Amino acid sequence: MAKEAQLHTIIEEQGMVKMRQVEGFDIPSHGSLTLSPSGEHVMLLGLKAPLVLDQKVDLQLQFNDGEQMSITLPVSKQAENSAEQEHHHHH
Repeated sequence: MAKEAQLHTIIEEQGMVKMRQVEGFDIPSHGSLTLSPSGEHVMLLGLKAPLVLDQKVDLQLQFNDGEQMSITLPVSKQAENSAEQEHHHHH
């Protein structure tokens, strides 16, 4: 489906909101993490075919303790804001 899946977060730096690639997300023991287009999210790169809005994508997550989890995420529209534009120029 994609050559690469990257984890991204949104940060504020010098009054500007920017997207940054991260190696992972910190989730407390027995905690949870909510993925969203305007926060922590998964970005798929090098797609073999275009994705369709609201299409479901299956992903396999791997945690530091070796545990794995399968999740299904909906495809959402790419946010049209400065963080997205910043992403395209600085990754």
